[in-house]
Amino acid sequence: MDTISTADELEELIGLPLERVRRKVRTSLSDFDRQWLAASPFCVISATDAQGRVDASPKGDPAGFIQVLNDRTIAIPERPGNKLAFGFHNILENPNVGILSVVPGRTDTLRINGTAQIVRDADFFDHMVVKGHRPRAAVVVSVEEVFTHCGKAFMRSGLWQPETWDTDGLPSIAAPLAGLHAAGNSLGRTRKLLRTVVRRADVPGLRGSGGIDGHQRRFDHKPHVHARNQPQVGGRCGRDVGGQ
Repeated sequence: MDTISTADELEELIGLPLERVRRKVRTSLSDFDRQWLAASPFCVISATDAQGRVDASPKGDPAGFIQVLNDRTIAIPERPGNKLAFGFHNILENPNVGILSVVPGRTDTLRINGTAQIVRDADFFDHMVVKGHRPRAAVVVSVEEVFTHCGKAFMRSGLWQPETWDTDGLPSIAAPLAGLHAAGNSLGRTRKLLRTVVRRADVPGLRGSGGIDGHQRRFDHKPHVHARNQPQVGGRCGRDVGGQ
């Protein structure tokens, strides 16, 4: 493969943005941004841990679920999910996040970059109640960059054009999980036993050094995250994409 390794090589390949494109990157929310967020029922939030590993998590609720607290702050409610919480743990290690907000039928998108914190309760949670349920937490983002993104990717993909959709041959997510169910149960018991042994013995070289699966921070304070290397089976995991 012919790879690119420097900024100069990248600029030579794709060129530089026009000045008017540069100017569209702002540091606070405009009236348009507020209207967009009020119409958006879906976003993807990405977060990176201290080692540079990235997770992108979909978030959705009725349109307007992203609360605008002020021109520089937004809040995204968290609903019950699979409890993996990869993104949340990433935020605890590295608060920098990126958000892609989508409005159905629109090919353009709104992008927001900033720093995040996890809040367990606040007065604005009262405005996030859906079907009688307050969110369990919220990601509050201090906006550093906000800009619109052109619709070329959505137009090329035909994402909003039903005639381009072809899911007849695509298996349900339950199909691969069903084949792993027995193995998953056995692996789950093994992982639980190993965690118990290491936790009780506090074995040097395992606890706090990457140990069982080579993921140090995931083993120390997030033992359930071994699921990153093993598909989840059963319970909520097969049907619920919440929980960061």
